[in-house]
Amino acid sequence: PQGSTVTVVFTDANNNSHTVTTVMQSNGTWSVAASTLLAEGEYTVTATVSDQAGNPATASATGEIDITAPTISLDTLADSNDVTPLISGQTTGAAVGSLVLLTITDSAGNVQSATATVQADGSWSVEPSTALAEGDYTVVATVSDAAGNEGSDTETGTIDVTAPTISIDAPALTNDNTPTVTGTSDLANTSLAVTFTDADGISHSVTVTTDASGNWSAEAGQALADGNYTVSASISDAAGNNSSASDSGEVDTIPPELAFVPTFLLGQLVTLSGTSDLPAG
Repeated sequence: PQGSTVTVVFTDANNNSHTVTTVMQSNGTWSVAASTLLAEGEYTVTATVSDQAGNPATASATGEIDITAPTISLDTLADSNDVTPLISGQTTGAAVGSLVLLTITDSAGNVQSATATVQADGSWSVEPSTALAEGDYTVVATVSDAAGNEGSDTETGTIDVTAPTISIDAPALTNDNTPTVTGTSDLANTSLAVTFTDADGISHSVTVTTDASGNWSAEAGQALADGNYTVSASISDAAGNNSSASDSGEVDTIPPELAFVPTFLLGQLVTLSGTSDLPAG
């Protein structure tokens, strides 16, 4: 009845108990707060009230104290030429089906939101719905558990859609059948592939690395057939952008032909005449 005293016993996960009392309201309701901090974990509440005749009534219920925030981690955001890159990560302590809230800010200051769903293994992933501007971008990911505890993580990545530069210079004419070609790039300390194709159509590739200034050189790894050859170089940056360049030249290892016929006339200087396969001049 109204005004009756309700005795409430709280017992926490460490089996610590304390008792508080409250008064029944006219509508038959009552409420009370624990007067001592409960340990994290499951707790029990037992409430007792007696009627005017002294007959007691007891009810019990259980609940859970959870003050531990879930953890969330963003996978490393690698340099990418994809303007809507896949953003992924892992969570622990968040229920399957929980929503991960993401705030994505690109280099132009454009902000967009996205949501991802936590899978059974704690993983989640999502792609931005709007293309990100080229440059650095930031992602903040947040997840909450059933108790309202929140965890978050922040990562920075880079959008790069600009292809690297590369140049190549091959000897126009050489008697070296393993010629050395040179070139430059705006990528320092980066490997590149150089492909030689000789006059017989035989190709082979060598791999070299640019120096700190972007300069590089490559020697043919096998002898080229005499005649015209082509050489191409291809390089990629960390974001996957690729550039290539090509040049051509000629290998000539055959000595020139030279023939002559002396003419002798008594009492005169010797006259020599001949032919060669070399061009005039």
